[in-house]
Amino acid sequence: NLTLVGCNFDGAVLSGADFRGAKLTDCRFEGARLDGAHFGGAHAERVNFQAADLSQSHFGFATIEGVDLSNAMVHQLVGWEAIGSVSGLNVYRIVKAPAAFKTWALERGAVKRAPHASGVTD
Repeated sequence: NLTLVGCNFDGAVLSGADFRGAKLTDCRFEGARLDGAHFGGAHAERVNFQAADLSQSHFGFATIEGVDLSNAMVHQLVGWEAIGSVSGLNVYRIVKAPAAFKTWALERGAVKRAPHASGVTD
């Protein structure tokens, strides 16, 4: 399986990329195009997806802990109901999220925090 630690893909075009089963730790994808990417079964820890396009990406059975989705496009996110863990997932101002995604995530340990802020906000 793919293991990426400390990688920087800020602004990269990775549409349809295959990260199934990958282990991603301390990686950056800020502003990246990841539409249609596959993260099924992946383990993402402290990954920055701020303002990334994750439209139609697959996250079934992934573990996403301490991940920052603030201002990310998550239109038609696939498999979110089967995500294993969302502890510390930041859902601040996510764009076009599936109807129940934000509530579902917040009930399971996600947070709503402005980037680089210590307090919880809208």
